[in-house]
Amino acid sequence: MTRNEHRPTFVDIAFSSGRRPKMCVCVCVCVFVLVLVLASFVASCTPDVFDVDRLEPPEEARSMIFALETSGHLAVEAYALTEASTAIERSFVRRSSAQAEMTALFYRADLDQLGLDPGTVPASTRESSSRPLPTFEAAVVNRLGPSGQTGWTQIASLEGSLAAFRTPDVDFSARCASREGCYADASESPACLTPCPESEIAPVLAPAPLVVECPRGWQLEHRGRFCDPYPEGVLECEEGKFQLPGDRSCQPIGRVCPEPGTWPPDLPESSIERPLLFVNQSAPGSEQDADGSTDRPFHTIGRALEAAATRPNALVVISEGTYAESLVLKGHVSLRGSCVSRTVLQPDGGDSDDAGTVIAVQGTSALEDLTLEGGAHGLVVGAAEAQVEARGLRARNTSSASLLIEAGSVFVEDTQLSGRTRGIQLTGGSLEAQRIQIFGAGTAGITATGGRIVLDVAQIETNQVGLAVSGTAEATLARARFLGNHEIGVHPHGDARLEVSSSMFGGVRDASASATDNDGIHAEDRAHVALKNSWFVNAQNTFAALAFNHDTRATLEDIAVVGCPSSNVDAVALHVWSAFNAKRLHVEACPVAMLINSTATASIADAHFLVSDRGFETEGSVFGARWQIDGGVINATGGVVNVTDLEISGATVQSGPCMATAGDFSLSANRVRLNLEDRDGLVAKGQSRVSLKNASVVGHAAGLRATDDALIDLENFDVRASLAALHVTQVFSFITETWGASRITARHGLVRDSKIGALVPARASVVDVFDHVRYVSNEQNFVYIDEASAPK
Repeated sequence: MTRNEHRPTFVDIAFSSGRRPKMCVCVCVCVFVLVLVLASFVASCTPDVFDVDRLEPPEEARSMIFALETSGHLAVEAYALTEASTAIERSFVRRSSAQAEMTALFYRADLDQLGLDPGTVPASTRESSSRPLPTFEAAVVNRLGPSGQTGWTQIASLEGSLAAFRTPDVDFSARCASREGCYADASESPACLTPCPESEIAPVLAPAPLVVECPRGWQLEHRGRFCDPYPEGVLECEEGKFQLPGDRSCQPIGRVCPEPGTWPPDLPESSIERPLLFVNQSAPGSEQDADGSTDRPFHTIGRALEAAATRPNALVVISEGTYAESLVLKGHVSLRGSCVSRTVLQPDGGDSDDAGTVIAVQGTSALEDLTLEGGAHGLVVGAAEAQVEARGLRARNTSSASLLIEAGSVFVEDTQLSGRTRGIQLTGGSLEAQRIQIFGAGTAGITATGGRIVLDVAQIETNQVGLAVSGTAEATLARARFLGNHEIGVHPHGDARLEVSSSMFGGVRDASASATDNDGIHAEDRAHVALKNSWFVNAQNTFAALAFNHDTRATLEDIAVVGCPSSNVDAVALHVWSAFNAKRLHVEACPVAMLINSTATASIADAHFLVSDRGFETEGSVFGARWQIDGGVINATGGVVNVTDLEISGATVQSGPCMATAGDFSLSANRVRLNLEDRDGLVAKGQSRVSLKNASVVGHAAGLRATDDALIDLENFDVRASLAALHVTQVFSFITETWGASRITARHGLVRDSKIGALVPARASVVDVFDHVRYVSNEQNFVYIDEASAPK
């Protein structure tokens, strides 16, 4: 075999910028020696080895395509250019009659970016292929004829069969993902970064636990959700006794009764400073002979009060019996009975509805161990200078209010009220009550339209309304229990102020409990409500266990809502229309945890919702931190939600996704975990805008889906689904006659273990979801809707 000793020729090639190389950066291709046998040559010709002129590539070239065409046969190969400083040399077997054309194409991009593998570049077998050879930055051609080579000459374009050459279509994104790579940025010409760096996802922080502080005598429930005011059960108490929250046994209302026919043994000595006047309607002798002593007591209380007019600070001691007298207490005078079950005072005319008032206080008085019965009112305090202290007081069967306070200052302790209309009516002045029971009122246990009321240790039950506070009234409740009130537990409205602490609304119900009992709170108008360390247990309400209407303001801290007994399948724990601030909130065993209306502005921190339907439904502005929702979803149709540390998990009766957004809504969430059994992760519709950072999402059909004109932005995430982890649907609007602009943008994350990694409108959309995003263990990393739906 002879050898053609053609003298090597060097060609210096620059890219189109005109820049010339500073040094000879060459690649030795003869490491891959290409021996091309030109089969079209005449077999009888003598073959010899022909050396192609040596070639120096441009300095910035990172890859090369080399093509050899002869007698209608075209061979194309791709090479990566390394940094080795050796010239490109080619040799092939030729025959003397052969003619050939050699073309070298140079690229700044590497082979991966060109969608090529080293070695032979296959020709497409599909007629529909539209992929020519990549556009080059520099190219040269060398032709070989019978007289030898023409030498390397630069060209600007391809011609002939090389120009018509087509390679199989390449999905650059899928190619990059299959090599455990990702795009290095979201530009129009991204580079494949291999291996794609892993992204760290910050863990979701759990909500702070509910702080439950039990009052004295109350006991923490076994799951730590609330305090039981009657840990040893509710007792049936005999006449003259009651059981209040924290009591382990029935306690007397006031003092224990003395022996029948005797005076109380603990009476003070009568003195000038504290004269005692005694009344016994059954005493022997005449009223004219009575002097108010124990031996000759007055027969009526009226006579005793006449005598007390000249004896300041007198104490009138009333023996057992029923006294029908309407009394007006002036100056400094006090009344004390034998005990509440034996000393009964009625107004003139007995206990009829129009009999008037039993006692009206206009000065400074103490009332002890008395039952006030019948008439319109039991006790009326109407003078601004009036000061009343009542201990061991029982008022019952009044037609209007058992206790009416229009002015002055009243303190009551160990008190039981059961007026047929109202237990207490406060229009002005102040009332402080310790250890009080109010029940059976047909309108309200307490009605306050002005003044200030303070209740400590209170049982308010079986009234039409437990407490109605309105106007400019202020009410403060502690260690209170509302149970079995028919219409509502507490109704603050107008410009009222309500503060509640360490109290229970509702409770564990037995079979006798009415299905219509409502013991929740419904605030309206401009009322301000502050709740702390309180519990709503089976405390249903017509609207919700807690409802805060327009223009109200509510502050909640360490509040539990457990159970929403209602025939309404959408029974709600909290319904908010207004300014709302909550810290450490626990909702359990309610179909719906919270409804936030469009007029609301809410701040919610450390919330734990255990529900079966909706954890959260909002149209308002909500700011939150550390929410855990077990068994419920979030539906947002308007407004704004900004939340950090959100987890939705468990199982639900809802058919929708963990989160559904629609309308003109904006969600920004950092540190998110969505994983509801057999439910999609998040579906964004309408014009909603969603931003998720540090998100872990497990979906059923879809992990995250954007449709209509919705936008979802992801950063630092892990998403998987049984069908499509990421799904973008662009819907045609027949109204505007335009396609939707829905979009998902994703960076620094992981899409894994799904049938489809990203289901997007077109190949051009992949750049949105491939910026430092790894696709691992998916059946298909990318599916393009326009190609999947196109006719084959």
